[in-house]
Amino acid sequence: MADAEGRVAHDNWSLFEMEIPWMWDFHFKNTASIFNSTFGFGPEERERGIVDLERLKRLIDGNADRFPVREITGYLEIAGPKTGRKYTDNHLKRMLVDSLEALKSVYH
Repeated sequence: MADAEGRVAHDNWSLFEMEIPWMWDFHFKNTASIFNSTFGFGPEERERGIVDLERLKRLIDGNADRFPVREITGYLEIAGPKTGRKYTDNHLKRMLVDSLEALKSVYH
């Protein structure tokens, strides 16, 4: 959570960990350093994003006993191109494949 001046008051890691006792599922989505945009996990997106998939896996594994369910579900959420638009539809497959490959490499 960032304030109007772009200062981060609560980071994504502390907020995620705080919510674990009530978490049944969550959304995988990458974000910029002040949380003002979201995107996937392709190579370029991982370079500019702050969500470290390996760190997230360690956080989940290290807190497995704190979740209210035995298995949690992570949903991939990407802004993606605007679907139904001929000038962007051709990018959707690559965005999904890149993101799913990144997730699979960590959560296989």
